[in-house]
Amino acid sequence: NQSAPFDVICDITNSFGQKVYGDTVSVTLKSNDSLNITFAKRMSLNNYGKMRMRVYTNLSSDKVLDNDTMNGEFDIVIRHDVSVEGYFDPIEGQKFELNTDRVGPVIRVVNNGVSNKNNIRVTSRIRQGTKVDRVI
Repeated sequence: NQSAPFDVICDITNSFGQKVYGDTVSVTLKSNDSLNITFAKRMSLNNYGKMRMRVYTNLSSDKVLDNDTMNGEFDIVIRHDVSVEGYFDPIEGQKFELNTDRVGPVIRVVNNGVSNKNNIRVTSRIRQGTKVDRVI
C-alpha cells in the first residue's frame, strides 16, 4: 500500500539531444489505483522537428524498476515551409560562351511543411561575377 508521495518526471529532448522541456509532478496513489497526470508546465513550440519524450517515476522504495519508464516520439511540424535544397546545374566554375551557350538552371525544392503545395513560384537568377543566386 503506497501512501507516500513520489515524483513523476517528464523530459523532452529535440533531435539534437537538447532538453527542451522538463516538469515534475508529485503524486500519491493507493494500492492498485491509477491516475492520469497533466503536467502544469507548457512546452514551448518554437522549434520544429522530431521530439523524444521520456516519462518516469521516482519512488525510492520501488522494487520493480523495469516498468518505471516510458519513451515516445512525436513531431512538431510546420504547415507552410518550402526550401531550396540544392542546385545541380550550372555547376560552380563551369564556363559558357557568350551569346552561344544556353543555361537552364536545375534546382531541388523541398516541401518541409505538412500542407500540399501546388504551383510554387521559383525564381533562379544568375548574376555576372557572382555565384548562382537562388530565390524563392
